Amino acid sequence: MEYVSILLQDQVGDTCYAGIQDKGLLNSGCSMLVLSKLVGLIIIGLSLMVKLPQILLVVNSGSADGLNLSSLLIETFSINIIVAVCYLNQQGFTTYGDSIFVLVQNMTLILIVLHYLKRTEQQILFVAGAAAFNYMLFCRLSKEVVGTMILGLFPLMIMGSFPQLWQNYTKKSCGNLSSSTVIISFACAIGRVFTNKVEVDDPIANFGSGLGAVINTIMVVQVFSYADSAVKPEAETEKKQN
Repeated sequence: MEYVSILLQDQVGDTCYAGIQDKGLLNSGCSMLVLSKLVGLIIIGLSLMVKLPQILLVVNSGSADGLNLSSLLIETFSINIIVAVCYLNQQGFTTYGDSIFVLVQNMTLILIVLHYLKRTEQQILFVAGAAAFNYMLFCRLSKEVVGTMILGLFPLMIMGSFPQLWQNYTKKSCGNLSSSTVIISFACAIGRVFTNKVEVDDPIANFGSGLGAVINTIMVVQVFSYADSAVKPEAETEKKQN
């Protein structure tokens, strides 16, 4: 219990912690903050494995069919900026910790996709470019300059998601896009809308999390709408053989 108390005090601050001890959680005026911190920790926990089903699906099938590399690259670039902005502004870890884990998993997935596409040179360029970009973000640029980049994320989020959404729509198939990854991403996006509203309450951050939730909702709809599309070709092939 002592560890829980220390963790709670660290997350909600001394004022809220004292209020909870004196008046109880429901009467302290901090119940929404505590709930937001809990949701944030759940999101971070889910983010540890959000891309793992996708990575395993690509590795086990030996194919990156259905994954749009352009969307993946732009998504990774956007998340990288979010992590830098939140870190440099010293925001609470529960408001952006999930982005760190998703960023690492996305970078791993990009390298795997490039491997199956037999683009070794691009793998090297990607690693070098990512290292240089992060060096500039965290070591060379001021937090004010990095902060201005957040304004460019909204068109980037749309540009990044559109190729994947359009590819799914035109093919009427999500290929090797992992439904587990899409569903977990959707749950995290919805939760992030709540935590940003409670803990950050910044119009730009709220709009960004809302836009992310909309994009993930469309992706979930596509995954369920085209769920049987991968089976149909096999069924048609069997009919032709018979």
